[in-house]
Amino acid sequence: GEAAKILKIKAAEAEAQARYLSGRGVAQMRQAIADGMKTAVTGLVEGGLPTQQAVETMILTQYIDTLRDFALNPNKSAILLPPGKTAQLCDGGVEGDVMGGQRV
Repeated sequence: GEAAKILKIKAAEAEAQARYLSGRGVAQMRQAIADGMKTAVTGLVEGGLPTQQAVETMILTQYIDTLRDFALNPNKSAILLPPGKTAQLCDGGVEGDVMGGQRV
């Protein structure tokens, strides 16, 4: 009766709090990534690269890091988008390759 109702409410409150904290953690991680990218691009520009080339270098570096990560962890999977097609992702206009040869 009443005890089961209270337990159900407490469980729902705990779930809501866990989701809230998870969201905050994701937001903090994304902010840290953005800050790191900004610092890296700024450093490349201050080192003499044009801004566009600095950004492209960061994108290429991220791509290579991702490939290395998947090579070292063969049980993972990923969707690789063709270069320059990420803006179309939200429109559903990009067909990517899934690591391992499968298509999406």
